[in-house]
Amino acid sequence: MESKTKRVEVLFEPSEYQLIKKKAKIQKISLGEFIRSAVRSVVESDAEERKKALEELISGDFAIDLPDWDEVEKIIEDGHLPCGFDTDK
Repeated sequence: MESKTKRVEVLFEPSEYQLIKKKAKIQKISLGEFIRSAVRSVVESDAEERKKALEELISGDFAIDLPDWDEVEKIIEDGHLPCGFDTDK
């Protein structure tokens, strides 16, 4: 494990501080390690969610309800989209 060389000061409300201190003691780890572990878990969770979303997009295993080609041609010819398709986003 890399040596820790960066310091961050975080202020907690007294009730929050007591809660995390208690949880760290139950897990038999330092308060610092408890907080580092919590941060790692959030960061890893976010990364996993992004990876999963990217894999879903790449795989093409998602459902999009698109009209068939004849209907698309009619929409183009008529110059408007059916209800539910908003182009102002």
